[in-house]
Amino acid sequence: MPRRNRSLSSHEIRRFERSTGIEFQTGVSRLIKRNFYVDGIVPSVTDVKQNTSCLGGVRRPGTGLLLQRRTKMHTRQIPMLFTAMFMIFGTLFYSNAYSMTLFYSNASSATELLSSDEEEDLLFMREEEKLARDTYLTFYEKWGLSVFSNIASSEQMHMNAILKLLKKYKLPDPAAGNEIGEFTNETLQDLYLDLIETGMVSVLEALKVGGLIEEKDMYDIQLAIDRSQKADIDAVYESLLCGSRNHLRSFAQNIEALTDDPYVAQILQQDEVDAILASPMERCGKKAPPVECKGKCLGWMK
Repeated sequence: MPRRNRSLSSHEIRRFERSTGIEFQTGVSRLIKRNFYVDGIVPSVTDVKQNTSCLGGVRRPGTGLLLQRRTKMHTRQIPMLFTAMFMIFGTLFYSNAYSMTLFYSNASSATELLSSDEEEDLLFMREEEKLARDTYLTFYEKWGLSVFSNIASSEQMHMNAILKLLKKYKLPDPAAGNEIGEFTNETLQDLYLDLIETGMVSVLEALKVGGLIEEKDMYDIQLAIDRSQKADIDAVYESLLCGSRNHLRSFAQNIEALTDDPYVAQILQQDEVDAILASPMERCGKKAPPVECKGKCLGWMK
């Protein structure tokens, strides 16, 4: 019958140390007694040397290498425990710290401390674009000219572009809940009523109102660009300027077709308007001004 494995006694351990010249680490004799098993005999020096080259002590389980591995495992338990604790604590701490940093960075990037002028201009532009859209929709219903419906669609896109900026910078939407012809800004409300009254007189007057709105838009947008310090806001304003120049060209062409007379500026300087009308329609969203403007068109003077 095979002999049962047993633990080495203290006497056998000391005898093993004397015969092999191998000294066990202080304080681990109990550990050795628990884990150093042999088949009823004390291992020789040859056994130790042979089995230390085996993975896990294949020839005699529990000799040399097994003793070495188990001793290292148990003596490293406490440092590994502290390491794991610090890793967990560090993960929790830095994840919370990162979350708070991300929160505050998002908050600061969202508000980015817009100046009062920048905030007021964004709120005003949102409703000024609405004024143009509402006026053109009303005139299209009255006169049925496609120029009004086409430009009204473009004004809606302008409104959407400003709304994105309002959401980005967490500003309230002054146009929220307002029907066609309703405005939060009292000045724009009064202007809308006056423009509608004028444009209802005739098609020609309605087209002139369209030209006036586009000139006013360009004038106000340029002032807003001069006050803005944000590249994303400037980019939207530049796109709106481009659209307004195209809209002015469309209204001017319709007016000239009805009257056989050149368009007369109503708000901007006549030479500025002439420079715009002398240039072809633009592809908005591009950075370069039309060649014909040579940097003199309104919106490229910044």
